[in-house]
Amino acid sequence: MALPDPTITQMNTYCRGPFQQAISAVTTLNNSWYDGSEYQKYAFEYVPGTDKGKIAWFVGEDPTFILDGRAIGKNGNVKARQVSEEPMSIVLNLGISHS
Repeated sequence: MALPDPTITQMNTYCRGPFQQAISAVTTLNNSWYDGSEYQKYAFEYVPGTDKGKIAWFVGEDPTFILDGRAIGKNGNVKARQVSEEPMSIVLNLGISHS
């Protein structure tokens, strides 16, 4: 797992509920992107698998958070999780605060 620029992206302290594990990060954005005078591109790169798999999130051309396919290891009776190779849906939580 990598945070290429920890001055703008930090790990989210939330890491699980009773039936899940979660890894996420919080990125600080430019306030001028909210008032309609400027716009920004957001993207993610998805490569399935365990050894070479990854998910990378971008703001503009810059990666903000990279999750390597080996990052979520075995936990109790649950085996290590890979970046899914099967068809799936991706839910993006784009929580935008008022400040």
